[in-house]
Amino acid sequence: VKAGEKAAAAFANQDALDYYARALEVCERLGDSTLETAASVARRRGFVNVITGELPGAIADFERMLNAARGLVNRRLEGVALSNRGMAEVFNHDFETAAETLRSALAVGDEGFDDVRFSASVWLFFNFQAVGRIAEAEPHLRTVEELAAKVDDPFNQATWGLWDGILPNWAGRFDKALERLERWRSIAEKALPILAGHRWVEAIARGGKGEYEKSLAILADVVAAGERTGEVFYHARAVNTMGWVYGELQCHERAMEWSARGIEDAAKANFLDPECESNARLNLGDSLLALGRLDEAEEQFQKVERVVRNPRPPELWALWIYSQHFFHSHGELWLARGDYEKALSYADECIELAQSTDRPKNVVKGRRLRGQALLAQGKLDEAEKEMATALEIAQEIGNPPQLWKTYAALGDLRQAQGKADDARQAYRDALAVIDGVAAGLGDESLRETFLTSAHVQEIRTRYSA
Repeated sequence: VKAGEKAAAAFANQDALDYYARALEVCERLGDSTLETAASVARRRGFVNVITGELPGAIADFERMLNAARGLVNRRLEGVALSNRGMAEVFNHDFETAAETLRSALAVGDEGFDDVRFSASVWLFFNFQAVGRIAEAEPHLRTVEELAAKVDDPFNQATWGLWDGILPNWAGRFDKALERLERWRSIAEKALPILAGHRWVEAIARGGKGEYEKSLAILADVVAAGERTGEVFYHARAVNTMGWVYGELQCHERAMEWSARGIEDAAKANFLDPECESNARLNLGDSLLALGRLDEAEEQFQKVERVVRNPRPPELWALWIYSQHFFHSHGELWLARGDYEKALSYADECIELAQSTDRPKNVVKGRRLRGQALLAQGKLDEAEKEMATALEIAQEIGNPPQLWKTYAALGDLRQAQGKADDARQAYRDALAVIDGVAAGLGDESLRETFLTSAHVQEIRTRYSA
């Protein structure tokens, strides 16, 4: 056991697994007198397997912990084991099995064990939220919020702290997301596997509010930590997010390098679902589209569309989240090709899903796309309504690209309406946002790439015309 602890602390994960397995073999030979040790070792081994993505092994370890707890007639320990096994089943995408296991854990928690009730509720919330069953997640959210500050359970408190940050981020409240992550920082630092997740969510929130260099620095740390520790879940997501940030800054060559790496890393990690691969392909497709390489972008989007339209049960993981990105991006491609009806159809799918899941940034993207397609069809009054809605929401959430892109689209509408002065003002507003982003970039090369990009130069040309 001591050798396993030392190996685990050094992130020598396979050595830790081997030593813990040997300890469990000894427990097996010695019998019931070692049940307490067996439960502890099985739990430690299970978490190492979770960190490295060996989920069937983790489930088996937590099942052994459960059997030891039952042998000890220790209901609290039984509840902890059930909660841990349910967590591993969530990550293994056994969603219905996980829900059953976690409900059993919750029943134990209801016997007076608040820590078990808390951990079971955290993972029931995670389970349902991951597959878009948001209404089923809500009751567990209330339980978690009630107990989060009362229990002594750093791992599950840190897990909840991650969600406590990501939910306002999704709703476009980036400062609130950062405030909540800061609230849980000291707890997260006690739970290293989850600390990477906190840092990743912080990077997304900082990118959302336009703090791009801070975002990139955090992501670089998460990627490096994953390479050092063998952690795969957040490492792969940080790689994808690097591609997204560089894409936001119109640094498409670098963005495509990270996105291509994201596709490769997802394949190496052998994830049970295509979430990481799909997000990387969407980011890659966005950059290809921005560079005018429409056929190559289409190839990436088609690979994601197969999953969006016909998902297998394990592929439901996070599908409701990245589907919104897909609908907008593929709609933009059809807009670029001049198929405005298809662009409108994809925009409508984006808006419907984004509104039902409180993702205002994606509502902006969908509404702007509708406005652009209607403008291209000469339906100026209808386009005006869509642009107005998009701009109102964009101003509320303050995400720089949604602001400057919506102002620029509004400028195009004003030009079509024959309102030259209003058009110039809209383009001027777009450039003010762009210049604000540029002013916040200390990396001169990155700033130069952003300001001289074809996208930014096109807006300047329209303003000067």
